Amino acid sequence: MDKKPSYSELTRQRMAHTAALAQGRLPPRLDLTLSEALVIGLLRQGVKIFFTVFGHGSTEVGEVLRVYQEAGLVKVYGVRSEIEASHAAAALRWVTGEKAAVVTSIGPGALQALAASLAPASDGIGVWYLFGDETTEDEGFNMQQVPKHEQGLFLQLAAVMGRAYSLHTPLALSTALQRGAATVDHPIRPGPYYLLLPMNTQTAWLPDFNLEELPEADRLCLAQR
Repeated sequence: MDKKPSYSELTRQRMAHTAALAQGRLPPRLDLTLSEALVIGLLRQGVKIFFTVFGHGSTEVGEVLRVYQEAGLVKVYGVRSEIEASHAAAALRWVTGEKAAVVTSIGPGALQALAASLAPASDGIGVWYLFGDETTEDEGFNMQQVPKHEQGLFLQLAAVMGRAYSLHTPLALSTALQRGAATVDHPIRPGPYYLLLPMNTQTAWLPDFNLEELPEADRLCLAQR
C-alpha cells in the first residue's frame, strides 16, 4: 500500500502486526510508519521497557506504543518528570541489565532528560533516548525548539553529551539503530544514545519496508565506537 491509510485502518493494521509478532509470524516486509518501524527495531534490540513523558512532539511514537502495550509486547511507564524517566532507565540497566528507552517530547522535556543522562554518560550505562524534535521543513520556529536560525541545534546539543542521530531521513532508520546498539551495548564503554525524531518524519509512511534491514542485538558490529 503506497498511500498511508486512515487512522482507524492504521490502528487495525498495527493490531494485526502485533498479533503476528507475538506468534513469530511477522512477514519480512510491511507497510508501516517510521515510528512503528522504530518500535519493532527496538524490540529486535531487546528493548521492551519505555519510561515516558509524552507531549506534542512524541504523539505518534506514543500511539504506536499504546497499541504494542495493549498487545503485551512492551511495557510503557508514564512518569511525571523526564529526569525521573532517565534515572529509572539508568538504574534498571545498572541493577538488572535490562535495556530501556526514555521517550520525551520536544524542547524543555528533552532538555531535562538530556541533563539527567549525565549519570549514565558518566557511569558507562547504555540507555536509549528518544526525543521529539522540530520538523525537517524549516517553516519557522515550532513550539519549544531552540530559538535560533540554525539547523540541527538540538542534535548539536545532544552530541556534546554523547552519540546522537537525527531521523531527518526515514530510511536511515537501520543506520540509526545500528549506531545506537553499538553505543548502548558496547562491551567496554557503553553509554547513552540520543535519537532525535522530527515531528513530521515520525508519521512518514514506509511502503513495503524490509524489516530485515533492522539490526538484531546478536548480529552487531561494535567497531564503530
